[in-house]
Amino acid sequence: MTAIALPRVGAGLRVRATPYALGVAGITVVALLIRVIALGHQPLGGDESFTAVVSRRAWLDMYAAVRNDSAAPLPYALTHLASSLSNDPAMLRLPAALAGTAAVPLLAALGRRLGGVRAGLWAAAAAAVLPALVLPARDARMYALAGTLVLAATLTLWRAVERPSRPRLAVHAAVVAAAMLSDYFVAFAVVAELLAAVLVLRASRPTMLRVTAATVAGCALLLLWLPFATAQFHHAQQAFWLDGIGFAGAVGGVLRGFFGGPPVDANLPQHSLLVALQGVGIAGAGVAVLAGMPRIQRAAGAYVVACGLGAAVLIGLASAVHPVLDERYVSVVWTPLFAVVGLGLSRLRWAAPPAIAAIACASIAMCALPTRAAIADVVREQLDGHVTAGDLVVASPDTYMQVLAAGDGDVTAHTHVLPPAPPWYFGLAAYPPGAFIDAVPATANTVDVVTQPGDHQPRLPAGHTMVRRTCATMVCVTVYAPAP
Repeated sequence: MTAIALPRVGAGLRVRATPYALGVAGITVVALLIRVIALGHQPLGGDESFTAVVSRRAWLDMYAAVRNDSAAPLPYALTHLASSLSNDPAMLRLPAALAGTAAVPLLAALGRRLGGVRAGLWAAAAAAVLPALVLPARDARMYALAGTLVLAATLTLWRAVERPSRPRLAVHAAVVAAAMLSDYFVAFAVVAELLAAVLVLRASRPTMLRVTAATVAGCALLLLWLPFATAQFHHAQQAFWLDGIGFAGAVGGVLRGFFGGPPVDANLPQHSLLVALQGVGIAGAGVAVLAGMPRIQRAAGAYVVACGLGAAVLIGLASAVHPVLDERYVSVVWTPLFAVVGLGLSRLRWAAPPAIAAIACASIAMCALPTRAAIADVVREQLDGHVTAGDLVVASPDTYMQVLAAGDGDVTAHTHVLPPAPPWYFGLAAYPPGAFIDAVPATANTVDVVTQPGDHQPRLPAGHTMVRRTCATMVCVTVYAPAP
């Protein structure tokens, strides 16, 4: 491929780039725009609100909460740095958006190894617009970061097997360290990658010893964190919300999530439209996978599939002991499989551009349409500046964290949760002292009750009557006051 000479940079330095590199760079810019434009448009979700609440605390206070929850430490360090610049939701989500954008050149590199330049460019295009990669990158959680680092680990291990030089081994160890500190489910990807190197790439014994040592060295950094997070081991032995999904439902959810993105809440007013848009992504990506699978080059394709699908299978096997098979968790390890989507698009020829355009339109629409309860809106409009001494705000476990993340100081100080206490995975580690109260006190003045569909109204003291109710997307604030 002919290189293109770009203008001189500095004294006598000429930068040269191939059309492939320029294409990947252009697609990456488009991906960045899709991920950052109107990044604060959607309200914070429940898990995002946990991130927001703890990231605004001092370093030690933040990690005191994190180590008693269930997460690895690196994503919170990044969101803490972002929150120190601004409390705006867009800034909180910026680390995930940047990490999600970095998946584009990485998938381009994997796609190129599968099917050449054309496959690499289409893999980059798929990474830029697929809902399963776009929507997590607009969410202030760890999934986009961890998924991108798994992609990087898949590529760096492959390169280290080809030539196990010290620089390549060091890069792989660093990537594994960052990935393991981002999400614990990365461990399944690390195991699958090593197995794929042995069984598919046929790495020699000396080479495997070196890449395994580099991988173990990367994993070892996590050992510095685990002694501080012993409470998380206790959570792992407790009942979890996935107990009620069932294996068949979990598998179906994983497949839907891979092709169409995160699930759509049935209570959303545009539920049917969102499901239809999700169907566009499922159809486009599904056709691409079917087109790409028969054309995979034997060793290269088998390695990529073994890394992504193998890790997902390992999570499924682990679910026989403890249910963990869910699309959010598997999304951390399935990212190498999107290179197959790019390969399939490269084989579709004339059908590829309209397919990728339709998927892009669907992803953009899913970003624009409301997909979260508008708790922040009702808090700002109905509570901020209106809650004073003697007032009480009652939130359910489903809404409490969002109220804390969105409300002003008076709102957060007067917001409480009534019994029964929710399980730990509602973010109890971030609940401030005094969050729970036994009942609404008879001395309460105005009582503002924040509810979502399915929540029950609390028992109020005698004499309190409803003054007004204000509702927004999937949330209502009902105001009670003593009768005059």
